[in-house]
Amino acid sequence: MNAVTSYTLYRRTKKANAFCLIAVAAIVLGCSDPSPMTEPRARITPAEVTPGLAATLTADGQFVLPISAVNPPGEINEEQAKAIANRYVREVASSLAGSWEDDHGAAVRANELASCARALYAGNPYATLRGTRVSEITVRTFGPHWVVPMCAGGQLQVVVSFSSQATELTSDLTSAKIPLPWERADIRSFGVPLGVAGSLFTPEGAAQRAFVAAGKRVASVPMLIMNPMPSSPVLVRWRMDLEAPVIVTGTHSSVSRARNAVLVGFGETFKSAGLLDEDPQGEPAALLWTDVVTKEPFTLALTALAPARVELVTRENP
Repeated sequence: MNAVTSYTLYRRTKKANAFCLIAVAAIVLGCSDPSPMTEPRARITPAEVTPGLAATLTADGQFVLPISAVNPPGEINEEQAKAIANRYVREVASSLAGSWEDDHGAAVRANELASCARALYAGNPYATLRGTRVSEITVRTFGPHWVVPMCAGGQLQVVVSFSSQATELTSDLTSAKIPLPWERADIRSFGVPLGVAGSLFTPEGAAQRAFVAAGKRVASVPMLIMNPMPSSPVLVRWRMDLEAPVIVTGTHSSVSRARNAVLVGFGETFKSAGLLDEDPQGEPAALLWTDVVTKEPFTLALTALAPARVELVTRENP
């Protein structure tokens, strides 16, 4: 049985050769093994990465992320993102704790939730967004997001996502008396199902999964690009280069191909996780939409690295 939690995003529906933005949709969380998850933290060893990349690791085996993934210009930075998520869960815990627990499959220590070690910047999957009248919330919904895993008692329990462009949320984080405009930030939260690979919420955990699943050392710092709509930003998909090509076969398409770079993360649900690649038989990304506020059409163009229409893949033995 699948657990489903409401997720207010824009879902595409065909209408007059365009797509209409609908205010309510759902993300299927999927089932998983009922085992507790520790705080997402992984340590890279030199054997898992190429020598050049190993030389850049910190003393405790962490990647040094580019400044654009920690302090994106003109947007919310990582420390602010963690503070925003902490305040958000404090303010909504009384109303959303039940929903988080339904998703999580166990009790959530809502009053103890705090951001885990890292907040994750998911870059913009779109090269352009063009329209005559595009609302602020549409620009932010389709733009880059912060994904913040939340822990309590050393365990990953909830994940929060919101637009990195909602800089007004940083105006006064210290005063609970000043309300923050959450409705402008496309902010969402979910309980993370028990048994989900929590390490995938870190670049180090994703790299370790790639090393094991692909059988090749990782050659670049994992990069996180947000999923194109309507997939949720919390279904993180990390892209990284490998030291040599690997032959993979799609579980949906059954097509085999050689890849120098792979995706690691979640498919369409938290249940489907592992090595990913673009599905050659998948549905093309939706690039023509209608603004939910202005009712005017707008068009999108994907970046070359956007993780669209993915499928799980397995490595072929050499």
